[in-house]
Parts: sequence; structure tokens; C-alpha cells
Amino acid sequence: MAVVPFGGFEQDSQCDPGYQLRGWVGIGGLLVHIVLHFICRWLAVVCFGEQVELTELAKTQGVTKNRFPRDAAISIQGALLHAVMSPIALYTAWRMVVTTPANHTVILPSFNNGSFMAPAGEQFDLDLELLCEIWSHGVMLGTIFQSFSLYQMAIWLVGWEKGMDTFVHHAIFLSLSFLCPYVWGYSELTTFALCMELSTPALNMVLIFRSLQGWELMSDSFGALFAIQFLICRPLLFGLGLWRSAHFWRDPPPQAGHIEAQRMTMLAAINIIFALGWILQVVWAVGITRKLLRKLHALIGGSKKKPQKLTD
Repeated sequence: MAVVPFGGFEQDSQCDPGYQLRGWVGIGGLLVHIVLHFICRWLAVVCFGEQVELTELAKTQGVTKNRFPRDAAISIQGALLHAVMSPIALYTAWRMVVTTPANHTVILPSFNNGSFMAPAGEQFDLDLELLCEIWSHGVMLGTIFQSFSLYQMAIWLVGWEKGMDTFVHHAIFLSLSFLCPYVWGYSELTTFALCMELSTPALNMVLIFRSLQGWELMSDSFGALFAIQFLICRPLLFGLGLWRSAHFWRDPPPQAGHIEAQRMTMLAAINIIFALGWILQVVWAVGITRKLLRKLHALIGGSKKKPQKLTD
């Protein structure tokens, strides 16, 4: 097995959807996102009108009537993509979990005469063609997300998004979208990472409605939904995928001994980057939990207050 300058590690496996195909999907997807942005910007104007009434919070964050369609377009675009891609990723991750033992999830499992070889020597009847189909789906989902990550990084660089934590998030998962296909690994963990985006559509709706006067109920409702989805999908569900990938290092499968040192080093580095991405989600989850507890405390405290007597 050799390193290909622009393709990654050569594989005899037929599971790889192809370097050229991945390249076209990544670059083509970026162009599609740019065009889609302006379509969503037009859609935002149609839905909310040109003269929207902004909340004081939005004004303090620098949102203007001219800027709102742009910000809304970014949110609509993200919501549409993740509403379609994330459930597919969840289904693909579930199929990997039920077909592949945890310590075989980093690289494609080895086969012996068509039978799956577990570390303990047990035999699992598994369709190699089915496994390749699932594995390649994970790779292609990661490539689709790669194009969106390129778009997100572009809009951050031009100043349409703010925050260093946002930049770190984009940088981590953009780098992973290139590195995982390069080393031909972590297909399952990629799908678990994409499952985190199940919470993104609700967040996108919060970003839109909290800027508009009269839409507070919608903003609060989507905010509660986002918080629940975030805590389930990001620290827990993504954490499950990360935990399964750790079994590769605790109990390496037989084919791990035949991996070149360079590729093994890259696999370890990628696992660390995934772990850093998970730590970032945990940090955000702590902040979200604190906000939820403060709101809950305020609601409980408000309900316990006795009504004041009316006086002349």
C-alpha cells in the first residue's frame, strides 16, 4: 500500500467510492452551496419581508434589516441540508453498529474466505458487499459534509460568522473531512459526527426567530428542542461513536499489524482530532445545561411567588 499525493492511501478494496468522485462531490457541492445561499436569501425576503422588525437582542448583536436576509439564508441553508443528511447518517451509523464489532470500526474489517474474523476467533456471517456499501455511504456522507464545511469556513473568513469557537469547530471538522478519506478510515465515526447535526435545524430556527419581534414563542420552542437534541446527539451519541473507535487501540484487530507506520500515525492523529471535537461539544453542553437550569430555576421561583394584593 502506498501514499498517493492527491488521493490518499491506495486500497485494493472495492468499497472506496473513488478519489475523483469524492473530489467532484466536494468541489461541486461547494459551488452548489454558494448558489443555494442566494436562493435562500431570496426565500428569506419572501417569507419575512424586506422591512422586518428586529428585537433589541438582535440589534445589540449587530443585526440590521439589510443584514437579516443574509443571516437567515445561512440558517435556512444549514437547516435544509442537515434535516436531510443527518437522519441518513444516523441510519448509516446504526447499520454499522449492528454489523461491525467496535474494534473494527477504524479501518475496513478483514475477511477470511468470506467470513468475518473477530479478535476472539469467533466467526460472524457477514455480507462483504453489504459492509462495503455501508462503508462507502459513510465516506460519501463525509464528502458531502466536506463541501458544506468549506462553505462554512468561507463565510467565517469573509466575516459573515463570528467567534473563535465557531472557527475552531469549522476547522476541526473540515480537516477531518479531508483526512478520513485520505487514510481510508473512520467511516463509522464520521457518520456519528454527522449525527450531531440532528440538532442543527432547531438551532437555525432559533437564530432566525430570536431576531424577529413577535416570534418569541417560536424562538423559545425551538430553543428547548435544540437543547434536548444537542445534549443527546453531541456529547452522548457522538461520544458513543468515539468510544467505539477507542476499541481499535485497546484491542487491535488482526489487520492492524499490517498497517504502515505512517498511516497508523495519521489514524492516531485523526482520533485525537475527533476527541478534541467531542470535548468542544462537551464544553458547549455544559453551557447549555447551565442556561437550562437557570431558566428552570426562574420558572420554579416565579411560580412560587404569591400574588400581591391590589391596593388603591
